[in-house]
Amino acid sequence: MSEFGSEMLRLEESRESHLLLVSGRIDAESLAELKMEMQIQPSPTALDLSEVTLVDANAVRFLAAAEAAGTELRNCPLFVYEWIRRERFEIARGE
Repeated sequence: MSEFGSEMLRLEESRESHLLLVSGRIDAESLAELKMEMQIQPSPTALDLSEVTLVDANAVRFLAAAEAAGTELRNCPLFVYEWIRRERFEIARGE
């Protein structure tokens, strides 16, 4: 278990994959911690985002790239999913 300031990152293992349950906000500071946790976990990794309350642009770009690389985004809040979708659209347009 790792602390994101006052936010918490919890690691839960399931049979089919390693699951990181992410709670609270994902910002520049917590993103570094999340990346480190994901690097030390064997693949495949899944992120359960059901308890995420706030993300910044860097977090959205990271989540989009992680999903494209094979990380499963479970229970992604609609506001985060829509932002990821828009980010992909902008990348596809070359912006």
